[in-house]
Amino acid sequence: MEEFGDAVDGYVDIEDQLTRYLLARAADRFQEERAEKEAISSVGDFEARRRCVRETFVDSLGGLDDQPDDPVASLAGRIERDGYTIERLTLRSRPNFHVTANCYVPDGDGPHPGVLFLCGHVDRPKAEPDNQRACIELASNGFVVLVADPIGQGERKQYFDPESGDPAFTGSGGVFSHCYAGQKCFYAGSNLARYMIHDDRCALDYLTRRSDVDDGRIGVTG
Repeated sequence: MEEFGDAVDGYVDIEDQLTRYLLARAADRFQEERAEKEAISSVGDFEARRRCVRETFVDSLGGLDDQPDDPVASLAGRIERDGYTIERLTLRSRPNFHVTANCYVPDGDGPHPGVLFLCGHVDRPKAEPDNQRACIELASNGFVVLVADPIGQGERKQYFDPESGDPAFTGSGGVFSHCYAGQKCFYAGSNLARYMIHDDRCALDYLTRRSDVDDGRIGVTG
């Protein structure tokens, strides 16, 4: 006589069922990916895989927008410091869509190497003390550093209480705002990352077009 299986002679803990399912799916895909990588035996194989990975990633975002020919930037003011200057900028990545940013410019004649500094989940990205210290350190070593507020963070709050006028989401470092905007994107067959990447690409274009930046020496960190 066969014994009863799971969920008949005992119970199945369903609390983490979805998590376990997703982890199992991921483990299977990681195994397939390892096999694909191990099968690469030539430069041609590598280039073919790179194209496939890039196309799959871009497709998952819903595609990438065309970049403007010349990103528009306006200067709100300058803050003079010992050895460097902070330019307070507003970039326009698309019509009527603005990206608040700071550009740390070292003293001395350029062109200087440039760095695009990307921020994580903090409430005041470009003003976060640790981020400021990193940008100051880079500028003190001769780099022009551009740091921008991501969507839903810093000066780019997107959602406000209609009665009080206060931000609808606070204290989450932008996570709640990103989730809210991300859901809307999913329903439209898109992805919030598409818009965030577009902002960063425009910021990088602006950085490389500055006369005080050597566009042959560009890096990204954050």
